[in-house]
Amino acid sequence: MIIDRYLKDYKCEIQTGPDGKPREVYVYAGPLFESSETKEEHKKNVIILTALSFLAVALYIVGLWFDSAPAHKWYAVVPYSLNFLTYVFFVYSVISYMPIRKTYNRRQRGNSFGKFSPVGLIGALLSFASVVGTIVCLAKAGNTAFPDWFFLGSAVIQTLVFAYLFIFGLKILKKVNNLPNA
Repeated sequence: MIIDRYLKDYKCEIQTGPDGKPREVYVYAGPLFESSETKEEHKKNVIILTALSFLAVALYIVGLWFDSAPAHKWYAVVPYSLNFLTYVFFVYSVISYMPIRKTYNRRQRGNSFGKFSPVGLIGALLSFASVVGTIVCLAKAGNTAFPDWFFLGSAVIQTLVFAYLFIFGLKILKKVNNLPNA
């Protein structure tokens, strides 16, 4: 059974439809949140997050494209590959954050900037584990080539992007206030 955690935020009202018959309409009655972010700040943040998501996704894909020694070691490639889901949530939350809104309901808040910090933390930890595994692999290998160093550089940059996303998520949540329900 699928449980919608936002289900309690809606109440059912009986209204008269256009044909004169009564019908059930679900109206949002949950908490509302207000952002103190200006339009200019929001646009700047959207551009930065979009650029970072494109950069990180491109590095993620290209990092696995080359035949490198770390890509053959489970302790380097498993955390790197597990980051796929964090990229899905990263891109989804950036897309959800794009529309400029002054108020958010609980679902909108959770789907956009509410995911930034958890996704950033998980992605940074997985990327850092991949960096450590790659360094161990390169230390054992002795002779290294460009693809090996590219894989390491890609994992380092991805770690920094996710760390930025984590910090940005904490910063943006401080700019959101609860509104009293009317």
